[in-house]
Amino acid sequence: MTNVVAMQTPDEPVRVEKITPELAHHYLGFNTHNRNLRSRVVSAYAADMKSGNWDWNGESIKFASDGTLLDGQHRLAAILEAGVTVPMLVIRGLPARTQETMDGGAKRKFADVLNLRGEKHYVTLAAAIRSITEWNDGGRFSTNKAFTNAQLLATLEANPWIRDGLTTINLASSRGGLPARVGGLLWWLTQRIDTEDSDYFFERLSTDENHHSGEPIYELRKVLQNSTSVRGERSARFLAAVSIKAWNKYRDGESVGQLKFRSGGAKPETFPEPR
Repeated sequence: MTNVVAMQTPDEPVRVEKITPELAHHYLGFNTHNRNLRSRVVSAYAADMKSGNWDWNGESIKFASDGTLLDGQHRLAAILEAGVTVPMLVIRGLPARTQETMDGGAKRKFADVLNLRGEKHYVTLAAAIRSITEWNDGGRFSTNKAFTNAQLLATLEANPWIRDGLTTINLASSRGGLPARVGGLLWWLTQRIDTEDSDYFFERLSTDENHHSGEPIYELRKVLQNSTSVRGERSARFLAAVSIKAWNKYRDGESVGQLKFRSGGAKPETFPEPR
């Protein structure tokens, strides 16, 4: 079997090629006029390719009439990183100026994918799944690692029960001020520890009645609803850390004076783990 399946369009040569790592390296040698390569995108693509989750979608590798690579550098670099062979549509002979019009459309976000699949509360679900994927990958809201839609869908398939908590997560966001990105992760983490305690924690977080000073959930609500927080303390990492601290204090039956988390400086804190 040959590595190239020849096809022709009326104007430009088009063919499907089996892009090996060696061929990808060769093609990248013509990558002389392109945007900067984004390593996190390459790594995300490579992960899909190695796991077999890279689906044929018709996207092509494009070359100008002088041989310059116009589009596809991230996919080629991913093939090289993954060390696998992937079939790709290759188009040659394009005018160099057409590069200005490539990748001009809006990238399909994970929430868009969920919406197309008919998922309810798809924006909240997308935020929760992204945070869970990052957590499982070892991230604690401290990296900007990219995850492909295939990776995120795999997380959803492994945790379909997250859908049961979407209404609760939305209430904690609208009434308690806990962003869905953080609330989705917190609900997922706490449900795996103790379902009843998790249900009570989120119920109390979503109401402003019968709270008292020193109660972990009350102190968390104060932090979440404080719009004048010090710059940087409204980050997802900070809010996730103090939310987990409040959960741990609640589980231990302890009161708390003020919820804090020092992520930097001379003595940064270790990110808390729920228990």
